[in-house]
Amino acid sequence: MRLALYPLTLMAITSIGLIRAEVLGKSLQIFFLKPVTTFLVIMAGVLSFQEPVFNPLYTVGILLGLLFSLGGDVTLMFQEKPKAFKIGLVLFLAAHITYSFVFGYLGSISFLDIFQF
Repeated sequence: MRLALYPLTLMAITSIGLIRAEVLGKSLQIFFLKPVTTFLVIMAGVLSFQEPVFNPLYTVGILLGLLFSLGGDVTLMFQEKPKAFKIGLVLFLAAHITYSFVFGYLGSISFLDIFQF
């Protein structure tokens, strides 16, 4: 079994718990489960380095985007503070720019793939 799949079960549990906490408005649970879930996604990415076939630059790019996303998640939990909100938005922007670069330049997708159905 692939090592990167080990955090998947715990990720599913924390994701369901996070959705439940969001619906019920349980802010303490949200403050705990949101970063833990994102951290588990990052852990799966780190564990993918143990696989025999991988593109290290692609994986590092994805991990960098995930780290920016984790920072955005944490800072947006304090969105009542205008500075934290702005920092969170900038971190998510950095994550999306990173993902765009990784998928566009390092991935195997091309512009022509968009038009294929």
